[in-house]
Amino acid sequence: MEGFAAKSLGPHWSIGLEGRVNASDFGNISFSSRLSPAVEFSLFPYRDYASRQMLFQYQVGVQHARYHEITLFDKTRETLPNHELRISFDQRQPWGSVSTSVEWSQYLHALSKYRIEVDSEVSIRIIRGLSVSLEAQASRIHDQLSLARRGATPEEVLLRLRQLQSSYEVNFQINLSDSFGSIFNSVVNPRFGGG
Repeated sequence: MEGFAAKSLGPHWSIGLEGRVNASDFGNISFSSRLSPAVEFSLFPYRDYASRQMLFQYQVGVQHARYHEITLFDKTRETLPNHELRISFDQRQPWGSVSTSVEWSQYLHALSKYRIEVDSEVSIRIIRGLSVSLEAQASRIHDQLSLARRGATPEEVLLRLRQLQSSYEVNFQINLSDSFGSIFNSVVNPRFGGG
C-alpha cells in the first residue's frame, strides 16, 4: 500500500511526500515502511501531460523493515536510509503510445546495495478502445537485503514460495486491452506519474 501527496511549484516543478507500507512472505518481510520526501521536474509543462511527459524525480528517505527469518546479513529488523532517481518519458498519439522509464535506487549505508530497472512499453490502437501492447522490463539487482539466511527447499522453489538470490530479472509481455467509459475519466493530476 502506498500514498503520495504533491504540491505544485509552477508549470515544471513539484514537491511531494511518499509513504509505503507492505509485507511479503515471498520476500521474507513481515512488515516494511518507507517515508520519503521527493522533488520532480517536468521538461514539458504539466498542461501537456495528455500528449507528452518527460519527468525527472528524486526522493530520499528512510525504510524500516522487520523480517520473518534472520537474513543473509544476520538481521531480524533494520532501519536504513535510501534514495531513488527516476527518469520517465511518455508520448501519446492517435495511433497509440510509447513510454519508457529508468529507475535507480540505492541504500546509503552501503553504496554497493543498489538496483537499476528499465521498463519500456509500446501500445498500438487497433480500433477505438482496443489496443495491443508490448512491454519489456529488465533489472540489475544488488539490494536483496531481506533474503532469508536459510536456503529454499525444492518445494519452495518449485511453488515460488520464497524469493531467491538473483543479480538480474527480465520480463516480456504482450497485452490486449479494451477501454471504455466516460471521456472525463482521464481528468487527473499528472504530477509524480499520476497521469
